[in-house]
Amino acid sequence: MSAVVEIARDVSTHLVEIGKGLARVVHEQEQTFLDLGDAVQRIAMQVGGIGDEARDLVRVTSGEAMSHILEALEGEFGRMAELCATGVHGGEQALLARTRELVQNLGVSVREYARIVRTLQMLGIATRIESARLGADGRGFSTLADDVEKLAGKIIEYSSSLLEQGRALDVTIAEAEGRSLEMGAKQDSCSLAVSVGLLDGLDNLKRTMASSRASSLQVEGLLADINKSMQGLVGSLQFHDIVRQQVEHVVEAVDDVLAGLARNAAAESTSGAEELAFAAEVCTLQESQTRAASESLSTAVASLRSEMRTIASSVRQVVLDAGGGSGEGASESTAAKVLDALENEVRAAATSMRELAVQGEDMGRTMEMVASTVSDMTAFLADIEDVGSEIELIALNASISAAHTGDKGKALGVLATSIQRLSQDAGTQTVALADLLRSIDTAAGELKALALSYLDMSRVSAVKEELERLTLALREASGEAERHFRGVASSCDVLARDMERRVQDIAVDRLVCAALDKGAERFAVVAAKARRGVPAGTQVPRERMKHMHQRYTMQQERVLHGRHVGESTDDGMGDNIELF
Repeated sequence: MSAVVEIARDVSTHLVEIGKGLARVVHEQEQTFLDLGDAVQRIAMQVGGIGDEARDLVRVTSGEAMSHILEALEGEFGRMAELCATGVHGGEQALLARTRELVQNLGVSVREYARIVRTLQMLGIATRIESARLGADGRGFSTLADDVEKLAGKIIEYSSSLLEQGRALDVTIAEAEGRSLEMGAKQDSCSLAVSVGLLDGLDNLKRTMASSRASSLQVEGLLADINKSMQGLVGSLQFHDIVRQQVEHVVEAVDDVLAGLARNAAAESTSGAEELAFAAEVCTLQESQTRAASESLSTAVASLRSEMRTIASSVRQVVLDAGGGSGEGASESTAAKVLDALENEVRAAATSMRELAVQGEDMGRTMEMVASTVSDMTAFLADIEDVGSEIELIALNASISAAHTGDKGKALGVLATSIQRLSQDAGTQTVALADLLRSIDTAAGELKALALSYLDMSRVSAVKEELERLTLALREASGEAERHFRGVASSCDVLARDMERRVQDIAVDRLVCAALDKGAERFAVVAAKARRGVPAGTQVPRERMKHMHQRYTMQQERVLHGRHVGESTDDGMGDNIELF
């Protein structure tokens, strides 16, 4: 047996082992490659699902519902401020003081009437005495004396009632002045609770909600970037198909060499040497192709590991931004605390308003009492005006009676003159008294109108109920946002752990690359063995190398092939290549 044949058989034996080994390692790791691809696909789907929840989070924190609640809450706080100012009138104290002054003036005026009463009583007594002295001529004056005494009795009755009611009214108005001062202090306290407590609390809430909104947008943006990276990662999983095709092409090349060596196994002709030379050249080329496949796979899987670590780190950042490593939404806990504080302020303000409303209702009843008392007093207005008219009539009758008595009634004439003067004084006093009563009535009307404007419990209850509804809606929205924050954080925490574990478990490249590198080393050994049996100047048919080139489906293979044979991959390969 010639040396060429012996070497060819040895080369064939080694190539069979190399081809089987390469085919076996790719086949054995096929499921590992598929599992890795499935895992990356599942991670990409998980990222997409978390991204959907992040969009829901943004919808809650940035949606119209949240903005509407905050705007409505601000409007209700404005209503509370207005209600706290309800019944606060700059002229209230002045009106009460003026009413009280009028009542006191009324007392003075009534006491002036008392002077008229005493004068009337004395004139009545004098008239009755003079009438008795004149006997039959003084009968008219006797009737006149009766009228004077009756009128004096009326004035006493009216004056007593007015004085009594005036004193009671003065006490009531004094109480109203005190309550008005208390209400002013309570209103100041209520206004402070609204302007400082509620509005400051609302500002804190707005800042917290803005921070929550910013956090949700940041989380959404991070997840969008992560999703984009994952899609790119999914697209890079072709390295499995690439290395499989590369190995298949190597095995096909080995099969070609084995077929050629088998055909010329018994020949010691020049063609047998050419087959051995072809085998040597193909083994050298496949050494390069196998090493290139190993390097490509190693680089691709290393890139996969690096990219997955980077993505896992980004997912960890989402966990932090969404609320910390524990899944507790930091911004949302702050929101809950701010809402708790705001609800406490609302309760405090509502309590202050209820107290103010109670005072307002009491004040309203006081004003009603003032108005009712004044109404009773003004009922005497017509009676007082009648008194003035009666005095005038008595004075006229006295003058007529005095004229009828002649010289005997001179004393009665003096009395008649006194009654006339008293009539004038009474008329003046009646007008003054009537004017005072009308002024008091007008002031009482203003106070009664004022009473209608005082804060009442129904308005306090209405605004409190609306505030409770709004804060509940806000708490529900905040709670929904918190659940989304925690859901995103929890899902991302699980995802990051899964990715980190999977990165550590990736070993397919080490197994396959080790087999490829071993195959490349054996190709080098076989190529050297084959060359020892090839005479110098032996040529290989160029068409066979060209046919091998046409099998390649990847540019990398074509480039290596062209570089190896010293030809451009774009040019034709001609007939033959001189290899040695």
